[in-house]
Amino acid sequence: LADWAFAEGNAEQLKSAIAAYRSVLEVYTRKDLPVEWASVQVRAGSAYYYLAILQNSAQPAQEGRVIVAAAIEVFAAENKPQSAAAAKAILAAIDKFISELPR
Repeated sequence: LADWAFAEGNAEQLKSAIAAYRSVLEVYTRKDLPVEWASVQVRAGSAYYYLAILQNSAQPAQEGRVIVAAAIEVFAAENKPQSAAAAKAILAAIDKFISELPR
């Protein structure tokens, strides 16, 4: 959903994707379904990152960063190194984007 919205350059669809991910997180809780929760968090974090790119804004990127970092913690605790590595790559992209924004 977020990938399509980003490819289309559609910020409103990205906001809808973020809202959908938040709805899923009401069911996939960190306590009850930690790996699934973390996977959805990474998708939401990516959507925030894409939104930041489209808006050329640090604020959504910073929100995405917090979300993805929390997912990495869960993947590490649940011994999911491949998922953690993929999330770390997204986190690195977010960090790079933020660092390159004008201050």
